[in-house]
Amino acid sequence: MSLWLHDLAGRFPNLMTSESYGKSHQGRDLWLATITDSSLGAHHTKPAQWIDANIHSVELIAGVASCYIIEQLLTRFGQPEHAHATEALRTRKFYIFPRVNPTGVEDALLDNPNCHRSSTRMWPYKNCKTDPWPGLVVQDVDSDGAVHTMRIPDPDGAWVDHDDEPRVMVGGVPSVPPQESRGIAC
Repeated sequence: MSLWLHDLAGRFPNLMTSESYGKSHQGRDLWLATITDSSLGAHHTKPAQWIDANIHSVELIAGVASCYIIEQLLTRFGQPEHAHATEALRTRKFYIFPRVNPTGVEDALLDNPNCHRSSTRMWPYKNCKTDPWPGLVVQDVDSDGAVHTMRIPDPDGAWVDHDDEPRVMVGGVPSVPPQESRGIAC
């Protein structure tokens, strides 16, 4: 994909740039394609359209779809029968990020796939027994001196507090049976 993006940027220098804006956890480039008709103004002078894909590594079709959009915008530009593509690039810029999670995607594409839902990065805790809820941070988000909950109890809801950690919700049985008169089905 990296070579393909560079090739397109070379073939369509007035329409596309390809740049790495960082590295994945395992050091792969994070490529961003910026597509616009630069003869009518730089990309930062037009309204933006953002497309990203492969946030979840095994959802491969999203990456393919974003690459298809890149290819269609570039190859249809200037063709009278595809005036919509020409108009789109003359009036907007497209930021297309075809692989948010390149390491996970590469693992999913192996002959013997190693599938990750999201990142290949390990959870940021060292001991599962002393820190069992990674990513759960209690903090005063609005600086009013208090930490509040954003839960609204629903007697018909399907989620309950975890037995050992009330800050975490788990699937469970509602404490009150659903009210059939309200038309709620289980």
